[in-house]
Amino acid sequence: MALSYVSRAIRGMVLPLLLEVLRWDVRIDDETGQEWHGSEQMLNCLQLLVDKPQYRRHVKELSISGFKTPRILDAPPLACQGWPNVFSLIGHVVPLLDGLRTLELSRIPITLPIYTSFQQVEALYLVNCSFIATDVLPRLDDARPLRMKDLTVTGQEPPVSSLEGGVLDNLRRLWIHLVFSPCLATLHLSDDVIKVLSTLIFSQPRFGGVKCFVLDIFSNNAVVRGMLVNLLRDCEGVEAVCVNLGWDDDGAPIGIEAGSLPVLGVYHGDYRCAEEFITGRPVDHIYLYTSSSPHEHKQCDLQRALRSGTVPVTHLQIEQCLIKDIMPTLATLLPYLQTLEIRVDWPIGYVQVWEGDDATESISQMRYLQGFTYFHRFYEDMNPSLEEERNHLQIWEAANASLWKVSLRPTHRWTKFAPGDWQVAVMID
Repeated sequence: MALSYVSRAIRGMVLPLLLEVLRWDVRIDDETGQEWHGSEQMLNCLQLLVDKPQYRRHVKELSISGFKTPRILDAPPLACQGWPNVFSLIGHVVPLLDGLRTLELSRIPITLPIYTSFQQVEALYLVNCSFIATDVLPRLDDARPLRMKDLTVTGQEPPVSSLEGGVLDNLRRLWIHLVFSPCLATLHLSDDVIKVLSTLIFSQPRFGGVKCFVLDIFSNNAVVRGMLVNLLRDCEGVEAVCVNLGWDDDGAPIGIEAGSLPVLGVYHGDYRCAEEFITGRPVDHIYLYTSSSPHEHKQCDLQRALRSGTVPVTHLQIEQCLIKDIMPTLATLLPYLQTLEIRVDWPIGYVQVWEGDDATESISQMRYLQGFTYFHRFYEDMNPSLEEERNHLQIWEAANASLWKVSLRPTHRWTKFAPGDWQVAVMID
């Protein structure tokens, strides 16, 4: 009796912790399109949530991924095990999870019950998901506004031109209801989703509360550029933009209008379009993705981008730029820089890993610099000692007394507690 009581007590403590983050996979037969169960664990978990309402509130994050697999003749379909269609089952369970805060769906058809569950989550990620127009869309007239703060939608096919007018109207209302939710603070869209929006929504609502915009741009053509220009025109409140480009060449400029993004303060993305987003805007935080080689950068492009804003840059993160190449430029262009982070991922045989001595003069010119990070992928291969690092930090401190926080490898962080007193902390993931 006592053992049974202890067992139930342990289960009562451990099970809620196990249910906080759930990840389910649904396999789909390539030939028949029929759904097959992903794992016995998933089915047991679904059954538990159906039978035990007290456990539903413990689920905080849920990720469901549908993926195709070769036909497996000896794998019984769910119906043979007494289970309904797996997507119907998921659509039944997900809305019951009243504690759900983050929902991630990949390659899952969105039915009305699943869409209903969007109203309770704070973060939603939809990757290559399809909407069942005949199921979801006619019911949106009375739907409450979504309260999610973070939304990611990528991988959407343009609507088929042969769809009936009523279905297209419903699709239009769906996208307005989803993407233009009044509570959104962070919105992440790919260019195929932008194309869907431009096809369906002729009079675009404004992104009322969106503060951060993430854009995945994989096609460099006039159509995509035109859609982006129209989209960004109405982003009056966006304060941060992250741009991921999916092509290798420089390509044509996007053509962002001068009046777009008037309060943009953070640019995070590819250096090839940085100048367009920064020019004429109050951007003081810059995070640049650069080329794969430290020697392939066009210094003139970087310089134009860094000096084209209307306010001094105070925070900069840049990749694949060697200290000896970039520090003199930064010291001249960005005299008010407060934090600087440089990351290099390049073979040790091609460059000299430790270049700290090359930074001393530039650091002396950055009178406001407080934090400096320089991560080189192969730095630790040189087996540097902490004492050697401390000696370099004291040299930098003598050049710039404002400097008080330095990292030379991801696992260690140096902090100055008093003049000449540098202490290191080991960072644990």
